[in-house]
Amino acid sequence: MDKRGEGTTCRNEFAPRVFAAGRMGPIRAALLLSLGALVLAAQLGAATKAVLVGPDGTLTFRDMESGTDTTTVTAGDRVQWQWVSGFHSTSRFDAPETWDSGVQSAPFSFSRRFVVPGTYPYVCTVHEFLGMTGTVVVLPATSTTGPPTSTTTVTSTTVTTTTTLPAVLQCEDTVARRLATLGTDIVGCHIRTARRVLRRQGIRQAACERHARARYARAVRKLNPGRCPGCLLGNLAPFRDRMTSLLDDLAPRVFCAPGLPVAGSQPAARRLHRCEDGTARQLAGLLRALVRCRIRAADAPFTGQPVDEIACIAAAKDRFDGAIGKLRLGLCPPCLDPGRLRDELESAVGGLGAAVYCAASWAQPANRRAFPLPRRSLRAA
Repeated sequence: MDKRGEGTTCRNEFAPRVFAAGRMGPIRAALLLSLGALVLAAQLGAATKAVLVGPDGTLTFRDMESGTDTTTVTAGDRVQWQWVSGFHSTSRFDAPETWDSGVQSAPFSFSRRFVVPGTYPYVCTVHEFLGMTGTVVVLPATSTTGPPTSTTTVTSTTVTTTTTLPAVLQCEDTVARRLATLGTDIVGCHIRTARRVLRRQGIRQAACERHARARYARAVRKLNPGRCPGCLLGNLAPFRDRMTSLLDDLAPRVFCAPGLPVAGSQPAARRLHRCEDGTARQLAGLLRALVRCRIRAADAPFTGQPVDEIACIAAAKDRFDGAIGKLRLGLCPPCLDPGRLRDELESAVGGLGAAVYCAASWAQPANRRAFPLPRRSLRAA
């Protein structure tokens, strides 16, 4: 088993009937859905902590034990997130504990086993800019030994071997992740704007994007100038502008149906918007996946795990196509072309990734021989 644990997802088949019956609220339904997992975990000797996602329609994570957004477990225990409302994800992209449920809607559950002690903040990638965050605190495992008349508690700490990346590469990785977060925030602004247009409410897209850009600026200001290459530090603002412009250019072709429906067409307009909304979310997920592929390829010479970046990108595109195929089962506007949007996003992110990894510390000749990467990856870097 991977030392970092594993994540599992499940779509609850009987949950729609529970919600449709109207006999219990969504929180009680989520409690029922997690009961089986809790009983099974208890039988196996490991605890499972349940976290509600979007309880009472709020943009929060709520631990069912503490009532806060912080969940405390012991190494070896599981955390199970239960979707109650809305479209959300539970995601963390920094080692050693990383996971990503993808953007999902209720009823849905996602669980992960934690084995490395530490404190792990995580976010909803759709609503991170609105403060939808949580924390998992993993305590060292304890074991009890000794004769029946007495007990001795011995604390054991999980030891993991980590590879130290060059400071320059760590800096480049950080900027790549921040750009992915910025892109997700911008897509979130587009989704919120489209909803407000549909509801005939005031548009606040400019303010939302200013907030996202300011959040990116605060994050990159924490970079250590002595550890980052000048070719990166001198282009932090242009990178931000390129990401924002890319997604702003794609937005009109995602939300391409008429924004203000005429009288009597509100239900149809909502169905069209649901398809546009889902496509936007999947594009945000594809963006994050493409950035992760680039980061893994860049880190490969130092982690000892060669990465086929082309295969990684192909897998991300296949997941996108599969999700879009499900959306197509509903009503989608004919002006929406997900395949073309996918290819344009891949091309733009590839060019931006090559610019971010400007020091090319991972593509030195010695590393190329020891860790052969796809020709496309080396050429882009």
